[in-house]
Amino acid sequence: MARPVNLSDIPFVPSDTTHLSELEIGDPSLVVDLGSGDGKVLKWFRDNYPNAELIGYELDEGRATASQNELANTAQILNENMWDADLSEADVVYLYWMAHLMSGFYETFWNQLKAGAFVVSYQFAIPELTPIAQVEYFYIYQK
Repeated sequence: MARPVNLSDIPFVPSDTTHLSELEIGDPSLVVDLGSGDGKVLKWFRDNYPNAELIGYELDEGRATASQNELANTAQILNENMWDADLSEADVVYLYWMAHLMSGFYETFWNQLKAGAFVVSYQFAIPELTPIAQVEYFYIYQK
């Protein structure tokens, strides 16, 4: 069952992609960005992992449409509730969520992830987990 999402409770703040190249996340085939905003992170993955399938969830229709237009056929932007995402095949899940939502990620999605999948969280740690690495403001977890 999807959690209700109120866009006014979740401000849009772009991610900083400066240190993403320092993350050791293998060669992902599927990257999912939960709350993909302007698509900046997916653009970075497109440029650095050209063979990866890219999926973004963005509830704001204007941002979803704009980023889909900019990413064209290199990514799929779903204007859907991120809490409904199926992450069972994802190699990398990216999130930049507010601190109060991080436990919800663990409760809802952690058991969905396949063994070896990476979760990259910008700015906020998942309180139930210990990261395998931290690069600047990125917390990296592996299932």
